[in-house]
Amino acid sequence: MRRSIARNSASKPLAMFRFSRKKQIEFGVVSPADDDDISVVHLRREARKGLWTESLRMLRDVFLIVVVFILLGVFAVQPVVVEGTSMLPQLHDGERLLV
Repeated sequence: MRRSIARNSASKPLAMFRFSRKKQIEFGVVSPADDDDISVVHLRREARKGLWTESLRMLRDVFLIVVVFILLGVFAVQPVVVEGTSMLPQLHDGERLLV
């Protein structure tokens, strides 16, 4: 009995998992008129569209980076100029710090 099961599963390996093979399409010329679901892609148009979307995304990212740096400069980090000689020898009069 085991040999017959092994022979059946060996002859049809996909039958063991109940997979059905899809019908293979014959080779030949395929045209858009054959099927309504086939769409024609114009590669140059698609490439141009991709270039514009990528450049707009890059401009958006640069804008967001500039906004974040401005907000950090205004609220988190303050530039300060050293006045006087009280911080010698590390800091001299007129030097700038980010506090």
